[in-house]
Amino acid sequence: SRDWSSDVCSSDLNEFKEQFEETVVAQVPQVPGVSSRRPLRPISANDERSIFAESIRHVYSSLPFTDASGRAPKHLLVTSAVPAEGKSTIAANLAMTIALAGKRVLLIDTDLTRGALHKALGVPDSPGLVEIFTSDVPFQNAVISKLHPNLSFIPRGKSHDLKRSFYINPAQWLQLKAWARDYDYVVFDSAPVFAGADAVTLAPQMDGVFMVVRRRHSRAGVVTHALEMLYQRRAKVLGFVFNRADAASDVYYGYGYKYYNARIRSSESKASRA
Repeated sequence: SRDWSSDVCSSDLNEFKEQFEETVVAQVPQVPGVSSRRPLRPISANDERSIFAESIRHVYSSLPFTDASGRAPKHLLVTSAVPAEGKSTIAANLAMTIALAGKRVLLIDTDLTRGALHKALGVPDSPGLVEIFTSDVPFQNAVISKLHPNLSFIPRGKSHDLKRSFYINPAQWLQLKAWARDYDYVVFDSAPVFAGADAVTLAPQMDGVFMVVRRRHSRAGVVTHALEMLYQRRAKVLGFVFNRADAASDVYYGYGYKYYNARIRSSESKASRA
């Protein structure tokens, strides 16, 4: 049976894998120097953070060519059990990775109360999803297309007047799906499962769901309960993204990242002396 008490994200990835049956589609390394004052910048072409960029490409490459019905997956939800596990970072960089691969992708911040993707991407928070559904703002007026030729983004919108009970209902989801029909992929950054009804409401409508867990932060029992809520609603969970992994661990040496690990240790040493 699953452990309902121990830390799900210890420093050992193999220990984590023993606790869950779900696939770990990628482990994303801790990037040195990142803080609330210095947020992680999005992936770019020829990104020098090779191990980080490669880990996000693993998330993208894990997508099946077709689902059980023979369709290619298009609508993807990125969530976590609780806040501060890095789901927004994964969602934004997954969307950018897909765009860099030549696919048209729409990234949508559906975390309507705490979503901060607009800050990470350096764009305004409105008009956005809130205004589309509460103020009759046309869909195209909320789409930001300057981030990359293949990447469009819809921020969450202004949330200060939003009722706590508001979430994207099935009818609104169908409308959103219709508006986004011209994109190859649509990546939804949702609220954490235990932050409201949004994730469990949207998840069954998706072609796949990625669950982000954070090393030394997530709890096994909480993650287990979040997964059960998703499965009860017949969500298609594609696997875990193991976030903030130790990039200097022996696991990465098996993938030929010795040079990158040496650079990480050098950066960390400089940061400690600063």
